[in-house]
Amino acid sequence: MRLSSILLLLSAFVGIINSQYILVEEFKLQGTSCSGSQSSFDSQSLLDSLISLKSFWGSSHSSSFLKASQSSGEVCPSTSIGGSIVREGVCFQNGEPLPSVYSVSGDTIVRTFYNDTDINCEGKPVDTVTAINGNCYSGCVLDLVITLKLSTVATPVVPTNTAFEAVYTGECNGNFKNSLVSIFYRTLNTCIDNIITPQGLISLEVSCNSTLATENMFGNNDCGGSPIYTSHQPLINQCGDKFNVIDICNN
Repeated sequence: MRLSSILLLLSAFVGIINSQYILVEEFKLQGTSCSGSQSSFDSQSLLDSLISLKSFWGSSHSSSFLKASQSSGEVCPSTSIGGSIVREGVCFQNGEPLPSVYSVSGDTIVRTFYNDTDINCEGKPVDTVTAINGNCYSGCVLDLVITLKLSTVATPVVPTNTAFEAVYTGECNGNFKNSLVSIFYRTLNTCIDNIITPQGLISLEVSCNSTLATENMFGNNDCGGSPIYTSHQPLINQCGDKFNVIDICNN
């Protein structure tokens, strides 16, 4: 079983031959929710969505997130819950409804979405969102207030204390750093708290070892006590015709 939803990196590099990457860091504003509403997702859906290596920015909400969010030069929270690093110009689809591509123009980072059948991102775009390099944006995803920081990096560095999924090209030997396409990661042993569900407040936390990622759900708002649900997912190492995928516990 994959750590993330089925990861499809669908196409060549859309004419982009540089090695610039877009880093999307994700933060949760502690003790906040969107309008105090209960999530329309059940606890299992929240666990699958929040703890997997699928980015919040890569969720089905991403095409409208920045349009409904605010960028006020705010300082991002200090605790990251995860993020992604994606090469500019690569058409990708991380278990999402629509394929998309990142591009950069000056200080502006653009993510362009395409029709769900346009797996090479070559046709007419169906949506475009923009962000300013280095700015923080806050908005609602899964009825949680999430803050994102988008920035460009020449050399991607995987944060420590994370479980991550790397996609790379070339020889399938696990050496992803020299031909990296993308990384999706979750921060380990960090409580994602105060999640409002129809069942009440829950909280989530991820840990891992060399073979498994463990996802714990708690029936409280601070990841205390014994979990009410635990999921174990094996780390994978898969080879493909164009892209290879490897999951790593980087603790």
